[in-house]
Amino acid sequence: MPDVAPIPAAERQRRHRERRRRRTCVVPVELSERHIDFLTTGGWLDEQDAHDAPACGRAVQRVLDALTKFPSRVTRMRPERG
Repeated sequence: MPDVAPIPAAERQRRHRERRRRRTCVVPVELSERHIDFLTTGGWLDEQDAHDAPACGRAVQRVLDALTKFPSRVTRMRPERG
């Protein structure tokens, strides 16, 4: 993964406030090879982007966007807590 330059504090704060206004958040997620395989075989992620963190994040976001279009399907898929 390429090194990412640190974002200045003012820019970080601006982004944080904008996310808060939009009622969104950033969540770090660890993806296994199985998750990445699901994304690539399902057409959510190009094979060439399988180890590109921002591309994987966008693919996960597309999956979640698709799932939330059909809330009844998501409810049926919900695992039991225990």
